[in-house]
Amino acid sequence: MKDWQEIRTASYVARFGTVSEAAKELGVHRATVVRHIDTLETRLGEKIFRRHSSGYSTTELGAELL
Repeated sequence: MKDWQEIRTASYVARFGTVSEAAKELGVHRATVVRHIDTLETRLGEKIFRRHSSGYSTTELGAELL
């Protein structure tokens, strides 16, 4: 599956609620996490996360996907 890495990254963001914590757990730079989320949302044509000052939360589509 072409989107596996992006979906895995999205699951970590959903679990931990922040890009920084997801990046730490995945062992990658936070820019990589943001790029994976952006790539996945572009492919889906819809947002899967709501961005808040305190972190990320899933949209309805994001919850369904994950």
